[in-house]
Amino acid sequence: MTTAGVRATARLAARADGRGGTALPVLESEGPLALRRTRGTGDEARVMLVGAMSGPLGGDRFAVEAEVGEGARLRVGSAAATIALPGQAKGEARYDVRIEVAAGGELRWLPEQLISAKGSDLR
Repeated sequence: MTTAGVRATARLAARADGRGGTALPVLESEGPLALRRTRGTGDEARVMLVGAMSGPLGGDRFAVEAEVGEGARLRVGSAAATIALPGQAKGEARYDVRIEVAAGGELRWLPEQLISAKGSDLR
């Protein structure tokens, strides 16, 4: 059984910009998931995933969606580890990651750990 909790999705897309670099035409986040563009190097774009509040807790549904196009280079990190806690609401918590990388694209996926604390029901 699940109980309603926080719903949040972070979306990012990287595309070759035609000048030897990588553009981020999609950089959207909400609620507890905050995406921040940081200074890239060379042709690589960099993004940090920042936890803007506690979670995921019981009943929460978080998702991160990343898409890297042909010729684009993207590095994704995070500011700190994420800790799934039991919370007051009962029910499972979900943290889904969906990644697509086109042929000729490059993704360096380097977020810190996702830790499931005792009593949490993370899926």
